[in-house]
Amino acid sequence: MNSKCLCNLILLSALVGSGWIAGCAGRNVSILVTRPAEINLSQYDRITIGEIRGSGSGIVSRLSDLGKFLQGVESGDAWIRRFAAETSQALARTDRFKLLDYERLKAGRSREGDNTNVILISGGLLAYDYDEEEINEDVKKKNRKTDKGNTVREYKRKGTARVEVQLRVVDWRTSEILASRNFSRRETIRTSGKTPEKASIDNAARRRLFAECRADIVRAIERMIVPYTERMNVSFETAKEMPELEHGFRLVQAGNWDSAVDVFVAAVETYSDLPEVHKAYYNLGLSCMYTDQFDRARTALQQANARKSSGKYRNAILELDRRMEEKRRLDEQTRTDRGTGEDDTATTEEQ
Repeated sequence: MNSKCLCNLILLSALVGSGWIAGCAGRNVSILVTRPAEINLSQYDRITIGEIRGSGSGIVSRLSDLGKFLQGVESGDAWIRRFAAETSQALARTDRFKLLDYERLKAGRSREGDNTNVILISGGLLAYDYDEEEINEDVKKKNRKTDKGNTVREYKRKGTARVEVQLRVVDWRTSEILASRNFSRRETIRTSGKTPEKASIDNAARRRLFAECRADIVRAIERMIVPYTERMNVSFETAKEMPELEHGFRLVQAGNWDSAVDVFVAAVETYSDLPEVHKAYYNLGLSCMYTDQFDRARTALQQANARKSSGKYRNAILELDRRMEEKRRLDEQTRTDRGTGEDDTATTEEQ
């Protein structure tokens, strides 16, 4: 099995969200996986970042020194310029699309004479807010040496940056809107100190909040239009009565999934009469699912649940269905005629 097949094996959000992988007892392996984009843009191979209008709804504060915030936080227009640049850079790094200059394309001066298969991303900044709140508390503390209590004032501040962007993905030639999304992010910082000065939030910290919002939205845009990789944990069962399970886990850890399948098959056959054999079936089901042997995976997982009814095993069967759907979407988003596709790599690490 090649490395690209291995990397396209897993449905991340459902696996982690359901809780049947992270948090179960067993030996954990960390795997780098590829997930499909939210929308299928396989027929497009060029992209341009168009106009993003608006400057947001402004700066808000519950404090009296509003002028400091207006000076210390970049304007909405400046944020938009950085956002467009960082989005362009991120999409260029994916090697999925050829990035075109919007102004030259709009003026008809682009070298790309054929405007088919071009995506335009445009939109607007709906909200660009900063809120800072001062919270002072009188806290009673006890002096350990004198055993006497006294009241100390603690100064606290909470700064929150909020950004909302609406973006449209448009077919440049037909003007058809392929997708429209609102991306909203909020980042918060809290400080405290014995004096107001020590609890203050400086301008650099405020700018970082808006930069973090921007980075989060750029990542969300990538995931909307380009298959992406993430890391997840998978938990395999072990049992003292079946040392083969540990051996199979080590093979998985080394990325040798095919050999792990063989080891788990042997364990199922060897310990067929053992009450704990459901663990071997479960490991076999996981290994088959991650090597795209979906029918074998379903049979093994059903056998595991039949021998010991478990919510974890039933959830694994549901994840298999989701995994199959994600694999189908990934296949649809793979453009074989583009000749792209250096093989993805997958690594495993013991937790």
